[in-house]
Amino acid sequence: FPNTPIEGAELIADALRQHVQDLQLKHDYATDAGCVTISIGVACMLPNAENNAEALLKEADGGLYLAKEEGRNRIYSKKLS
Repeated sequence: FPNTPIEGAELIADALRQHVQDLQLKHDYATDAGCVTISIGVACMLPNAENNAEALLKEADGGLYLAKEEGRNRIYSKKLS
């Protein structure tokens, strides 16, 4: 979400997460909720010599895995300096 502060991106990500949960799509292999849920990694940065698109995607992907490790059905966000 270009030109969106991290708080706005978190709100959008959480709305998406909640919407999927509210659908109550049955998931036979779900270990907790019994339905399909999503986890989302959110990263925010201002581009500079160290932070580029690749770094942004790497942080968002890392956030996704941290969200899953913390129990799934959640968002994890990080603001890069």
